[in-house]
Amino acid sequence: MTSASTILNVHTPASSFAIVHSCKCSFASMTEDSLDDLCDKLSRKSGTGYTGQRVGAGWLKYAFNETIWNLDDDADYTIFVWRQQPASSDTASTSTALDHRETPTLHLHAPHAPLPAPPAYRNPAYYVFAARPDAALDSFAVFSLKHRRNVSSSLTAPRPPLVSYLYETGINFKFFLVRGTPGSGKTYLCRLLYDYIMAEDPEARLTLLTFWEPVGTLQESLNNPRVANGDSIDVADGDGRRHWVLIDEAQTTYSDAVLWSTFLKDPPSSFSIVLFASYGIQNNNSADIIDDINGTSIPGLYFSQEDYATLLKIRQAKEELPILAPDLKQWVYEISNGHIGATDSILRTVTTQTKQLHLPEVSLDDFMGRFPSAEVALKACSRGAAFDRGLPKESALKDKKNIPAVGFLLQLLQADGLVFDHLPDDAEQAHKKGWVTVDEDGSTFRVEFPSLFHRVRLSYLLCGATKVPPDVDVMSLVDFVTAVVASFSTNVLRQPARHTAGPRSTASIPEAQWHNEFYVGAYRVTGGSGLWLSPEFGTGSTGTVGRIDFYVKGSKMWGIEVLRDGDRIQDHLRRFLPGGAYHNWIQVGAIQEYVVLDFRSHTAPRKEFPTHPRLLHIEFSNEYRNFEIKDNLLKPLRSGTLLA
Repeated sequence: MTSASTILNVHTPASSFAIVHSCKCSFASMTEDSLDDLCDKLSRKSGTGYTGQRVGAGWLKYAFNETIWNLDDDADYTIFVWRQQPASSDTASTSTALDHRETPTLHLHAPHAPLPAPPAYRNPAYYVFAARPDAALDSFAVFSLKHRRNVSSSLTAPRPPLVSYLYETGINFKFFLVRGTPGSGKTYLCRLLYDYIMAEDPEARLTLLTFWEPVGTLQESLNNPRVANGDSIDVADGDGRRHWVLIDEAQTTYSDAVLWSTFLKDPPSSFSIVLFASYGIQNNNSADIIDDINGTSIPGLYFSQEDYATLLKIRQAKEELPILAPDLKQWVYEISNGHIGATDSILRTVTTQTKQLHLPEVSLDDFMGRFPSAEVALKACSRGAAFDRGLPKESALKDKKNIPAVGFLLQLLQADGLVFDHLPDDAEQAHKKGWVTVDEDGSTFRVEFPSLFHRVRLSYLLCGATKVPPDVDVMSLVDFVTAVVASFSTNVLRQPARHTAGPRSTASIPEAQWHNEFYVGAYRVTGGSGLWLSPEFGTGSTGTVGRIDFYVKGSKMWGIEVLRDGDRIQDHLRRFLPGGAYHNWIQVGAIQEYVVLDFRSHTAPRKEFPTHPRLLHIEFSNEYRNFEIKDNLLKPLRSGTLLA
């Protein structure tokens, strides 16, 4: 443990000063002075230009690894202190703070206050964030534009097919809407489009509004200096030049009837307006970014495989990201679904955890082996700011106003997406908070989590950290498996849609269905309490087998793995033995008991595995009405009848 008094440099738009702030860094305790202490000191500091105002969330930012980070809550502060550790630590060597000195630097500005306008003094040290120092940008815009410039060159993929498509769509349409949940990359995409327009049509007028804040008339709102950057907007202007208007966080416009009924409903012919929003709005006459529009294929908002491959090359060339083995490379893409915030968060963790291994390439086992448990691995991979924005905060989960939305999240956890003829109110509330995605296809609405990683993380936040019910607490693992299988639905297992040739087909049920059926059954037995999805759940397309799918916490500390029809069963079992991926977790007690479940659709197991007592075979008969559980020596242990 080390303790030190740290000098913090602080820059505001009008001044610079330093304060003394004590930090303490250890595995168990990260801070001596808290974030509240820091905000108190800054609030009391005279000469900042904010006398009488309380410094809080949205006021502070800092630079690390060529990215600008918020300092809004205790989680942000813990990470900030951790990043200030000496250069000998794993993380300090990656820091490239903007002042390039050991003294950490904060940038302070009231989130919605205008910046000083000439001829007032403007502190150059604060405007180091700005892409164009002469632009009258607010703190959020300054952060975003700096982020845009640096990210496009060194942190993520330039995405030319998608950006060029947006540009061409803007030429052909007066107005359209790009939707994406928080952290999905829509803000970054907005900045990429801004750059692209400047390069493709330097004579065009270009305005970026970082969000919508009505002030006075419509004309005054469109030119609000707090949010508007670039050329001024004149709705009656007709000089022949195209005028691009990009509005980020455009969901903030939905309550402004004047804006929608006049300017957006029928824009002047010279305008191209692109809105970037967390969710859509019905009856707004917009051309949403959907799978197909006017016969033209539209690239997705998330990373494609090509985008992802480009991203890896950029980060491996300009950062310390190691070469990823095929299984780790594909796992990151599968669990993130190409979601930009999730991808970024996981890759940053891969970088910090594996850079000292000095391996020619890093496998999924190498990466997971850096953590004492799957729980720690999940938390580490979830720390990215962009990914975190798409998750409900603990306070939001406890807020009574959010009970419908949280209840819907629990419902969605048990399904691989839900389809509705009419979007329920609880789903709409969750959607508007950015927690789920909604795709409208004609008369139906499909609701999903933004990525598999969101589903996994929320399964832990909502259920994994809670105690198992008393009746489950007294069960053995075999009793638990029996109760779960007995709760399976015969009708669901026999659904023709799940088979290639109908319910009497000899085709095997897909492994993904067994995963989901077991999770739904386990949720019924536990009520969700103590049950959470593994970070490796549902990511088996790489051909790598033997991944734990579920954990049951509390006093149990169970690990449960699912396979079908004996598929590469030896590989599954080997991972729990000495030298296997999970053996260390068993040794340290992160997994106190485990089981490998071999679900049999039509073929009976024939081979005994005398050295693997944790193996159970589950056979079904009478068209999935009955089941029997056999041990590793093929001896019957339990039997029963499924639900109808």
